[in-house]
Amino acid sequence: MVLMYLQYNRGDLWKKIRKLDVLHRECCAGRVRYNQIWHSIKRKERVIISFLIIIQGRKMNIDKLYDLVQNFFGYKASMRYINYETRTVACILYDSFWLECGLDDQYGRFGAGIVLGNGESVLTNFLGKTCSLNSDEESIKESLQIIDDYCRLRLPDKFLDAYYKAYVLSQYEDCDL
Repeated sequence: MVLMYLQYNRGDLWKKIRKLDVLHRECCAGRVRYNQIWHSIKRKERVIISFLIIIQGRKMNIDKLYDLVQNFFGYKASMRYINYETRTVACILYDSFWLECGLDDQYGRFGAGIVLGNGESVLTNFLGKTCSLNSDEESIKESLQIIDDYCRLRLPDKFLDAYYKAYVLSQYEDCDL
């Protein structure tokens, strides 16, 4: 029934959904109040839009990807940022590797790689292993683990020990345990 209604009133409703999505971003930035557009939409359309937003909320989005990368790497990643325009999340791993992750709009695919040089090429094959294209949380975590293992293999043990001491153990030096 929802799909039939969407096909019947597709043009106008999709315009409202796109406008609502833009306003959602504006609302998150604190520039617009949600109710300014929500009350201008008919009740029947509100239910369908809410249903579509719930379905969309289950898919990986760029904010969820940022949180996932941040939680997965923790102290290992610095200078994290999101580029909403290109739907990418980037950070520097171990102060040594520039990692870029992204989501494809059209197919919802995940991609990740280490940017080399001036950004002209990207490493996506990590000792015979490649990142998954699936955008579910578990697949992305497995891909991030492949990248983390690769980075750790490329760095000397002395560096990894010093990095751990500098960023983790230094936080607990002043604590009375």
